[in-house]
Amino acid sequence: MAFPQAQKQFLASSEFAVIGASTNKEKYGSRVLKWYVDRKKPVTPIHPLPPIFKITLGVLRDVKDLDIPAVWIQPGAEDDAVKSYIDEAGLADRVVLGGPCILVSGDDIVRSLL
Repeated sequence: MAFPQAQKQFLASSEFAVIGASTNKEKYGSRVLKWYVDRKKPVTPIHPLPPIFKITLGVLRDVKDLDIPAVWIQPGAEDDAVKSYIDEAGLADRVVLGGPCILVSGDDIVRSLL
Protein backbone atom coordinates (compact mmCIF):
# COMPACT_ATOMS: atom_id res chain seq x y z
CA MET A 1 0.00 0.00 0.00
CA ALA A 2 1.22 3.48 -0.82
CA PHE A 3 1.62 4.78 2.71
CA PRO A 4 3.37 8.13 2.08
CA GLN A 5 0.78 9.37 -0.42
CA ALA A 6 -2.17 7.99 1.56
CA GLN A 7 -0.80 9.55 4.76
CA LYS A 8 -0.48 12.98 3.14
CA GLN A 9 -3.88 12.69 1.51
CA PHE A 10 -5.40 11.71 4.85
CA LEU A 11 -3.80 14.51 6.86
CA ALA A 12 -4.70 17.09 4.21
CA SER A 13 -8.38 16.39 4.94
CA SER A 14 -10.55 19.05 6.55
CA GLU A 15 -12.33 16.75 9.03
CA PHE A 16 -11.41 13.62 10.95
CA ALA A 17 -13.02 10.87 13.05
CA VAL A 18 -11.32 8.59 15.56
CA ILE A 19 -12.99 5.20 15.67
CA GLY A 20 -12.16 3.51 18.95
CA ALA A 21 -11.87 6.73 20.96
CA SER A 22 -11.92 6.04 24.68
CA THR A 23 -12.47 8.01 27.87
CA ASN A 24 -9.55 6.06 29.38
CA LYS A 25 -6.60 8.40 28.85
CA GLU A 26 -4.16 5.46 28.92
CA LYS A 27 -5.67 3.81 25.83
CA TYR A 28 -4.36 4.61 22.37
CA GLY A 29 -7.79 5.64 21.11
CA SER A 30 -7.76 8.46 23.67
CA ARG A 31 -4.17 9.40 22.84
CA VAL A 32 -4.93 9.51 19.12
CA LEU A 33 -7.98 11.72 19.76
CA LYS A 34 -5.84 14.05 21.88
CA TRP A 35 -3.30 14.30 19.04
CA TYR A 36 -5.96 15.80 16.77
CA VAL A 37 -7.36 18.09 19.48
CA ASP A 38 -3.88 19.38 20.42
CA ARG A 39 -3.31 20.32 16.78
CA LYS A 40 -6.68 22.06 16.46
CA LYS A 41 -7.90 19.56 13.87
CA PRO A 42 -11.69 19.11 13.64
CA VAL A 43 -12.25 15.58 14.97
CA THR A 44 -15.25 13.48 15.97
CA PRO A 45 -14.69 10.73 18.55
CA ILE A 46 -16.51 7.45 17.91
CA HIS A 47 -16.58 4.77 20.58
CA PRO A 48 -18.11 1.61 19.11
CA LEU A 49 -19.41 -1.16 21.31
CA PRO A 50 -19.46 -4.08 18.81
CA PRO A 51 -16.22 -5.89 17.94
CA ILE A 52 -13.78 -3.42 16.35
CA PHE A 53 -13.20 -5.41 13.16
CA LYS A 54 -16.91 -5.33 12.27
CA ILE A 55 -16.86 -1.57 12.80
CA THR A 56 -13.74 -1.21 10.65
CA LEU A 57 -15.37 -3.15 7.80
CA GLY A 58 -18.49 -1.00 8.07
CA VAL A 59 -16.43 2.18 7.96
CA LEU A 60 -14.52 0.92 4.92
CA ARG A 61 -17.80 0.22 3.12
CA ASP A 62 -18.84 3.81 3.87
CA VAL A 63 -15.45 5.07 2.66
CA LYS A 64 -16.08 3.36 -0.66
CA ASP A 65 -19.77 4.30 -0.97
CA LEU A 66 -19.22 7.93 -0.01
CA ASP A 67 -15.95 8.23 -1.96
CA ILE A 68 -14.06 9.43 1.12
CA PRO A 69 -10.55 10.34 -0.07
CA ALA A 70 -8.49 8.73 2.70
CA VAL A 71 -8.66 6.72 5.91
CA TRP A 72 -5.98 5.83 8.47
CA ILE A 73 -6.58 2.58 10.32
CA GLN A 74 -4.55 2.51 13.50
CA PRO A 75 -2.45 -0.60 14.20
CA GLY A 76 -4.56 -3.32 15.78
CA ALA A 77 -7.88 -2.20 14.24
CA GLU A 78 -7.61 -4.65 11.35
CA ASP A 79 -7.76 -8.36 10.67
CA ASP A 80 -7.47 -10.48 7.52
CA ALA A 81 -11.06 -9.73 6.49
CA VAL A 82 -10.35 -5.99 6.67
CA LYS A 83 -7.17 -6.37 4.61
CA SER A 84 -8.99 -8.49 2.01
CA TYR A 85 -11.84 -5.99 1.73
CA ILE A 86 -9.40 -3.11 1.14
CA ASP A 87 -7.84 -5.00 -1.77
CA GLU A 88 -11.13 -6.27 -3.21
CA ALA A 89 -12.80 -2.85 -3.00
CA GLY A 90 -9.87 -1.07 -4.66
CA LEU A 91 -9.19 1.09 -1.61
CA ALA A 92 -5.48 0.34 -1.17
CA ASP A 93 -4.39 3.76 -2.47
CA ARG A 94 -6.66 5.54 0.06
CA VAL A 95 -5.91 3.52 3.20
CA VAL A 96 -3.04 3.72 5.66
CA LEU A 97 -3.01 0.30 7.31
CA GLY A 98 -0.93 -2.02 9.45
CA GLY A 99 2.07 0.13 9.93
CA PRO A 100 2.67 3.65 11.12
CA CYS A 101 0.74 5.17 13.99
CA ILE A 102 -0.35 8.77 13.64
CA LEU A 103 1.20 9.44 17.07
CA VAL A 104 4.60 8.50 15.65
CA SER A 105 4.38 9.79 12.07
CA GLY A 106 1.65 12.44 12.07
CA ASP A 107 3.65 15.58 12.88
CA ASP A 108 6.32 14.89 10.27
CA ILE A 109 3.67 14.26 7.63
CA VAL A 110 1.78 17.45 8.51
CA ARG A 111 5.05 19.43 8.26
CA SER A 112 5.73 17.91 4.84
CA LEU A 113 2.39 19.31 3.63
CA LEU A 114 3.42 22.90 4.40
